[in-house]
Amino acid sequence: MKHLDEFCGSKGGAELMRWGMIALAAALAALLAGSLETGRVHAQAGAGFFFTEARVRVITPNGDGINDLAILCFDNPQANGVRGELFSLRGRKVAEMTYVQNAAVALKCPTIGGVTPNPEALTWDGRAGGGAVRSGVYIYVIKAEDKAVTGTLLVLR
Repeated sequence: MKHLDEFCGSKGGAELMRWGMIALAAALAALLAGSLETGRVHAQAGAGFFFTEARVRVITPNGDGINDLAILCFDNPQANGVRGELFSLRGRKVAEMTYVQNAAVALKCPTIGGVTPNPEALTWDGRAGGGAVRSGVYIYVIKAEDKAVTGTLLVLR
């Protein structure tokens, strides 16, 4: 960060720049959320796959147990294969999401019609290739049956 302090012209300039980048990423995530959060359009209610919601879309994966995981909830009564992938804003595949069923994480998902007989979710811990990803906006794509759900996640470190 020394070179960033020199660029910013003061000690601590790098920290100020870091927070500015986080604020910019948050603003970009909010903008993208309106244009990319199409899950309810593509995966509509019925007997098959139904995307419920992105329960946690802003994650701070620092190990404190608060917002360490992105949680994307769905209902999948026909047990169709569900796959979730994450991409950078440049379109590079970053990671795959983890499928969770009948676990404490999935129980955080909302009920559908007051009943959650088989809670399911995809999660992501902000890691890729064994290491932590950078702060920023990431695009998720969930595929099930012939449906696709897209949206954004924000990682803050």
